[in-house]
Amino acid sequence: MRRTIGVIATLVCGFGVAVAVRAQGSTPAWAYPVTPATFKAPADPGTQRRVPGSKLGFTQTQIDDPFTPPDWYTDHPRMPPVVARGRKPDVWACAMCHLPNGLGHPESAYLAGLPAAYIQQQVEDFKSGARKSAVAGGRSGIMVTIAKAITAAELKQASAYFASLPPKPWVKVVEATMVPKTYVGFGNMLFALDKSPMEPLGQRIIELPQDPERAKSRDSHSGFIAYVPVGSIKKG
Repeated sequence: MRRTIGVIATLVCGFGVAVAVRAQGSTPAWAYPVTPATFKAPADPGTQRRVPGSKLGFTQTQIDDPFTPPDWYTDHPRMPPVVARGRKPDVWACAMCHLPNGLGHPESAYLAGLPAAYIQQQVEDFKSGARKSAVAGGRSGIMVTIAKAITAAELKQASAYFASLPPKPWVKVVEATMVPKTYVGFGNMLFALDKSPMEPLGQRIIELPQDPERAKSRDSHSGFIAYVPVGSIKKG
């Protein structure tokens, strides 16, 4: 239900702004955040990161490797190889961005429970060029590369896996007038600035990790908060 409300709120609150800005040949940065080319992630200290409820540990380098994404928990079916590890050099592990539970991060898509045929068609559209990013520097370039390299058997396995997963609440929708100031960090994801200075939300929707450190660890038990203008939920 929260997922549905979040999608509706996005459409209701963002539509007018998006149309107005797109008419000028650009897109609103709050809706399409892109990590600046000057962004540099902190150096990996080599220590193992941990998340609540898991006995496993991974370094940040392992977490950020598209062929060794972390699988912190055992609360999901066994992942096909293409989902768990991908295939070098061009087929990233699907779990890297969409997570083992299919709920994903803002830079990717929520796949859990979607029809397998729909998922397959989206990948085919990336391959053919029918589906493109709204902004330069978006994540669709990665999907285009994967779509062109993935085999029909791998795509069928991945689509069936994500279709089999149960949808779950993942984004908590919160009405607000003020929100933390943000920056775009790794993976085109918004993060609150240190000390969280506040600014007016206006007619934007700002989506932040519920726990930034767990998001950086790609913890599939830690979701997101979507701050929306007051009255959005009632309108939705």
